[in-house]
Order: sequence, then C-alpha cells, then structure tokens
Amino acid sequence: METELIKKIRDNYGLEIINIQVLSGGWMNKKYLVTTIDNKKYVVKLFSPEKVKKMSKGEFSANYLDKQLVNNLKIENYMYGNGLNCEKINLTHDNKLVFVYNGYRVAVIDYIKGVHVPRENASNEQLYKLGQESAKMHLLFKNINSSIYTGEYLKLPTIEKLFNNYQNKISNKIGEVNDEYLELLSLQGEGLRCLKDKNIINEIPIAVTHGDFADDNILFDGETPHILDFELVRVNSPLLDVGRIIMSYCFEHNCINYDKMNSFILGYDKELSIQDNDIFLSLITVWINEVDMWIKENYFNKTITEKAKRFQDELIYLTNNLPLIIEKYKNGGNLKDFCDNKNKQRRLLK
Repeated sequence: METELIKKIRDNYGLEIINIQVLSGGWMNKKYLVTTIDNKKYVVKLFSPEKVKKMSKGEFSANYLDKQLVNNLKIENYMYGNGLNCEKINLTHDNKLVFVYNGYRVAVIDYIKGVHVPRENASNEQLYKLGQESAKMHLLFKNINSSIYTGEYLKLPTIEKLFNNYQNKISNKIGEVNDEYLELLSLQGEGLRCLKDKNIINEIPIAVTHGDFADDNILFDGETPHILDFELVRVNSPLLDVGRIIMSYCFEHNCINYDKMNSFILGYDKELSIQDNDIFLSLITVWINEVDMWIKENYFNKTITEKAKRFQDELIYLTNNLPLIIEKYKNGGNLKDFCDNKNKQRRLLK
C-alpha cells in the first residue's frame, strides 16, 4: 500500500495504520487488511472504475462509481443497521462512504472475523443459516428504491437479447472450434427456444437484489454466515441470488446435492416462503444471466483459472439440463426426485 494512501486514510478517518496485508480476490479491485495502532482491523478496498466500464461494455462511464457504487454501499450500511450479518462501511470525517485516490474509489470497511468455506466443506447447518440470512436480505431489499438503476447493465436479459447473443456466437466463431463448445451451442439454442415457447422470462420475479451472491462473497464464523460485497447490487431477480448460492455450494460431482440444497431452502423458508418451483426457476434464472459469461468460445480454447472453470462447469450442467429443469418447473416437479435421478444417472455413466 502506497505511503500517500496511508496518509489519506489517516486524514479521512483518523486511523494510524501499523500493519498491512494484501488480500486476494476482487477482479480489477484491490483489497488490504490493515491493523491500526489501537489493534483494530479494517479492510481497505479500492474500487476500480475500469471494472464497471468493462462489465457494462461502455454503457456506463467511470462516473457510475460516484453514484451507483455509493448508493450500493449505502444499501449495505442500511442492511447492517437492520441486523443483517454483512459489512459495515465506515464514514470519512465529512460523512462520505468513499474517497478518491489515483482514480480508485476507496472504502474502509470493518473487519469481519470469518473464513471462506469451500463447497465440499460447507455443512448443512451453515447452509441452513445462510438460507435464513439470504431471506432476511431479500426482505430488506423490498424497501430499496429501484428507480435509480437505469440502463440494461446487469439487468435480466430479454429473450430477444439472449437470441441476439446466441446468433453472434454462431456467426463469430474463430478458427477451429472445440467440439464440446459446438455441442453446448446447439443445446443453448434448444434451451432458448424452450424459454421462448413457454414464456419463462416473463414469469421471473424482478426486484433489487445482491447480484453477486456466490460463495466467495460469504464468510462463515463457525456456523454464522456474513454476506460481503454489495458492489453489484442490481435490478434483476432474488431468484438469481438463490440459484447462484445453490450452484456455488450444492453442485458437486456434476450433480446438485439435495441434502445441502434442502438445508438452504429450509433456512430461507423460515423467513420467506419458497417452494420447489421457485428453486427450479432460480436455476433457470442463473442460466439466463450467466450462460453468455461462461459458455463462450475462448473459454474452451485456452486454459482458464480454477475459479472460472468452476463457474463454467456449473453452466455446462445447467445447459445440458435446461429443458428438463424447465419441464419440472412448468409441471410442478419434485426437487428430490430430480436430484436423485440425476445422481443415479451420473453413477451409471461412471
């Protein structure tokens, strides 16, 4: 961490930093764990304006950070103030949530004791409590004004946009194309036609939601979950959060672990009603939002990171099974039967 940044933190917050540790994670952002002279710990996060410009493909400028980012951090503090287990953003001496440093927007966040728990180690009790916390978060999001979220950035794609993206993939193949990718493209087209025929997208509930609700944004202190990083709060669907957590924690050995998923559902349902059909629709919602992020040609023609491979594997599974998931959703299917049958098929294929 640069000396000038340490000085700015002291000037803005009155914090005397004596120890600094670089934290990993956070695409294009930077994070540090700092200890102050009075032995308190904080996370210093530098938000990159280039991240938003790149993700939005130019729809929003760097000025987005001065508006949407600050608003999202206000939402995070609102959640914290209403009892959600999440981060607390500290205010500067002049009551601002961020200050500007070398093009970054900088926030100082209270340190949360906890660890990232990989899916294979997550317990049913941890997932039950995460379900409860997720529902509490969605209940609080109902009080958030959605009108400030303009443009198409991060919103649920229309069926027209999905077909347009698909046609671009078909038309813009480069060089020799991986056979698995070609097969997945064919299955993506089948899935899109099924979505259109059954008018699925119009049945997905829309609201302000976390939008980046994967396991790398959850810390567990024992069995207690803490929710991190409200940077990408968006108008999309609460079912995106639900489905993304299920895929992040319950997808293993190319199947969804029903016991783990059911623990999350039971916790969620304790605070906010949720049914099997909602879960099937949540998996569809994840596919709609993420298929074009992870099923793309260059990710099949080069070595990708372990994290990207994990997301890619999840979207391959959803692409392979989307028509069946849609059928179960439309016909009132049973989640346990679905998971058990897919697991049985996996064992037979082995």
